[in-house]
Amino acid sequence: MAWYRVGTVSLTNGNAVVSGSGTQWFSILNQGDAFLGPDGRPYEVLSVQGDTQLTLASPYLGTTAAGQQYAVFPTQSLVRDLTQQVLTLIGQFGSVVSSVGAGRFSDGSAATPGVAFSSDTDTGLQRPAANTLAVVTGGVERWRTDAFGRIGVGMTNPQTGMSFAPSMTLSWGSTNYPYIQGDQPSSFLAFGTQGTERVRIDSNGFIGINTSTPTTTLEVVGPQINLRRFSPDNQPLYIAILKGRGTSSLPDPVSINDGLGEIQFFGRDGTTDRLSASVGAGADAAPANGTTPGFIAFRTAPPGVNQSPQERVRIDSLGNLIASVPAAVPTLMANRQMVFNLTSDTNLRVTVRGSDGVVRSANLTLAP
Repeated sequence: MAWYRVGTVSLTNGNAVVSGSGTQWFSILNQGDAFLGPDGRPYEVLSVQGDTQLTLASPYLGTTAAGQQYAVFPTQSLVRDLTQQVLTLIGQFGSVVSSVGAGRFSDGSAATPGVAFSSDTDTGLQRPAANTLAVVTGGVERWRTDAFGRIGVGMTNPQTGMSFAPSMTLSWGSTNYPYIQGDQPSSFLAFGTQGTERVRIDSNGFIGINTSTPTTTLEVVGPQINLRRFSPDNQPLYIAILKGRGTSSLPDPVSINDGLGEIQFFGRDGTTDRLSASVGAGADAAPANGTTPGFIAFRTAPPGVNQSPQERVRIDSLGNLIASVPAAVPTLMANRQMVFNLTSDTNLRVTVRGSDGVVRSANLTLAP
């Protein structure tokens, strides 16, 4: 720096403060510069407070004066001080050149991740193992990618492409959101919409729709189930119930009287669900010639204590209608009803309630 002489100064005898007029000291002068005052003596600059004020390292010895000429020039201490500061900087940050400065960081830990933030030191990135990267928040590992590219969310040992913590929910949005929930301890998978669970697959493989406690392969809770088919032909919508003996990999044919399928109807008695009626199909004969003869049976539960449904009517493989005829005559509650009763081995009673509400009956004698 050349000697600086811009402006004038005012000094007071015995005072170290120098005031300037028309000066610009703050960005030009430095601590340790030499100040040559009107008295011809050099003084060390202790500090520079602004463009028009500085403080000397010792009081001014000359007479009090204002509007005086002056000069400020650098000393060798500037170079020495700068050299010392550079050496200090190298000592403090020399290791950074081969580490952070070169993009290399320490492994860190969950509590103190290797890459962190100055205002949040327990949040960042950590290297928990070779070729493994983990994301940490609040001093806890949240996400890990291992050496095989497998991702673990909330867990440290992913076994598949993406593995989740034993209990984890994946959701979209914050209110009225759809979600998928998995729970390893209870071994279930649930699907929800509007923040409410709709479907669950439990540890038995049972599927529940609108219920979280399915008791069979598929359980649906709701007022109605619709099945539709749209096609350009005259084909109906099929619901297939398939039955065979053996196993799925080694199936065997059914036998005569094997049940092939059944639709059951339950009624709640206040304590539990009771089987009230059913419609079932079965094998009417052993399979032969590419055909499995079948029958349809209708069953109802009679009044009484813990009664099970009994077969009332069967349509056999030849189209015959086979009815189980009761002995007692029931009360006909509506017009145009008819009932058959087997009152003995040789007598069949036919009872009819006509459109006029009158009940009439006739007996038929049965011959062997």
